[in-house]
Amino acid sequence: MVLFVRKDAFIGSGVIERIIAIDGLEDWERNLCLENNWYCKIVFSKLTRFQPIMSVKDTSAAGLNPSVLHGASISRSDALKVERMIPARIII
Repeated sequence: MVLFVRKDAFIGSGVIERIIAIDGLEDWERNLCLENNWYCKIVFSKLTRFQPIMSVKDTSAAGLNPSVLHGASISRSDALKVERMIPARIII
């Protein structure tokens, strides 16, 4: 599971279906990755937008600086706690 953060709020989540290395992509996708310094393509089986968004300070991650959450690993149980706090979700 991946949690998406913008500034100081959790804005959504996703479930990763698979990761495709650059050499497994079509030319146009490979070029897009190279132009943006991306190393792979992530395919999600489910994407969810939180409504309303959840401030990081209102979660178990409150002690962390939101700017260090990019790429940080949090436990699955903490991620599920954040998801359970959200009153509504839009599944994309």
